[in-house]
Amino acid sequence: MSKNLTAPMYESATVYHPPVPAPFEFNLDSVSIEELYETPATREILTKHATWALAMAQSELFKPFQSNFTVRDMAAFFPGDHTQSLIEVDTALRQLPRSEWPLNVR
Repeated sequence: MSKNLTAPMYESATVYHPPVPAPFEFNLDSVSIEELYETPATREILTKHATWALAMAQSELFKPFQSNFTVRDMAAFFPGDHTQSLIEVDTALRQLPRSEWPLNVR
């Protein structure tokens, strides 16, 4: 039952282009609430600008989601308008020196 199959022939690569990592911006949408909560400098930013996010991060209901929810994701579940606090958190995170970022994103 076998048929003669022909596979396409590909030419050899002439130039090697090494992979280049995508640029990473440290901001509100690039790290989880868990990462922000575990690092002192980022926890301080949340304490100052988004206390509601810390309260939710400590809630038993949201513990399973801490590692994959961002602060913006959590804001959707908390009543009220959080636009200003999200802007303040994002601005503060963007100004944070790389040495104070969470270890897994440095």
